[in-house]
Amino acid sequence: MCTLFFYHICTDQIIKSNVAVDIVQTLGQFLETEKPFDIVITSGEEKFKCSKLLLTAYSGYFRTAFSTQLNENVNDYPLNVVSGEVFKLILQAMYTGCNIVTEDNVIEMMKAADYLNIVFLENECIRFIDRVKSSENCMEFYIAGTKYNSEKVKRMVWPIIVKHFDSIHLQKNFLDLSQDDLSKLFQDENLVTKSEDNVVEAILIWVEGRDNMKTSTDEPGLKRRRVQSELVEVNDDTRDSFNSDNREETLLALFTNVRLFLISKKYLEKLIEHPFVKEYSLFKDLIIKALSHYVFINKRDVNWPPKATLRKYSPFEHSVFFAFKKRTNSFEIKAHLIESNRWIVIPNRLSKTTTLKLATIDTSLYAFSRRPSPSQGDIEGGARARKRSIIVMSQYLNGKWSDIVQLHLASKNFSVVAVDGFLYILSPFGKKCKIGSFFKKFYENGRFT
Repeated sequence: MCTLFFYHICTDQIIKSNVAVDIVQTLGQFLETEKPFDIVITSGEEKFKCSKLLLTAYSGYFRTAFSTQLNENVNDYPLNVVSGEVFKLILQAMYTGCNIVTEDNVIEMMKAADYLNIVFLENECIRFIDRVKSSENCMEFYIAGTKYNSEKVKRMVWPIIVKHFDSIHLQKNFLDLSQDDLSKLFQDENLVTKSEDNVVEAILIWVEGRDNMKTSTDEPGLKRRRVQSELVEVNDDTRDSFNSDNREETLLALFTNVRLFLISKKYLEKLIEHPFVKEYSLFKDLIIKALSHYVFINKRDVNWPPKATLRKYSPFEHSVFFAFKKRTNSFEIKAHLIESNRWIVIPNRLSKTTTLKLATIDTSLYAFSRRPSPSQGDIEGGARARKRSIIVMSQYLNGKWSDIVQLHLASKNFSVVAVDGFLYILSPFGKKCKIGSFFKKFYENGRFT
């Protein structure tokens, strides 16, 4: 009669790392000396003597395989999916508990962990990726996570993809994203991009790249692509069903996630000549609709259309400024940022000005305020000093106002216009209008030309 004892491991007990290491090392020494091997695993051209007990303990794949009557008495088992080099490392980890995952083999280890259903190896790959993930490799890891069913890896690297979208969409393995992943990326409110132009560019790169992949088939069922200067094979079944026949449908579906009215006018005018726009009437209608937004941009009501709503991490903000003129001819100014639902603090020196002009370039808001003229006793002296205006240029950046430069104009009347990265100041000079341009790269030097 045989009595079986079952030991329950309490979950509230702390496992000591040194004890765990000793157990694994003792097991490894036992396997090396006693060699209780009862099966041969053939991987490629290599053969490995193994213990069924050990394989079934670590691997769900082998647990299922050896439990069937067909394989119950098999002494030589073929394993064609995992290379001999990788399987040798996996056995080493089973015997010794040592770390076998490196930057060179992590993708292959993910593949093996998924196919063989080895939990400890999957977790080791996840921990390794968490340590080395970056904007350079996050797309490769995301594609591997998709292919080898690791949602943890995908969730881990997704924030990096979103944050570094402007550089990542230019990487060649960006084409390996599925259409669903691409839509998810453009729908993400946390997507960081300097311009919605880059989102449109990413769509065109992806669609054109998928077209090229479809026409560059080397063998039936296989495509070839170049990733990090290495030619690799990609199975058809790892991709979603994209083909040239549904290109227009794909374009329109992806464009539903584009902030259409945030695309720059210059890019839209360039886009109108694109072959896709000429070929597909519905796509052309979208671009024309976006262009028409600029025609009526100053005639619309206070509400922005949905396709003009900025993303959460956009460097720009929809803002409303309220200026109340007081009896003293000074202004009280309030400004509200719509997306973040907060108020901008306007300094007293701006609020008390008699003239205030606002303009924006890139991520900065600029205020041009007219300060009181010098008194008659000023060193400049007399009527000439009273006629002159002092205009102070201030910049609002990263939540702070700072004065940049003082400008001396001959008249108290002036206007400010922002065009293509320049700020133009127009001020009457006698019967003529003097035009100056203040280019952003000269801001630090305080130069005005």
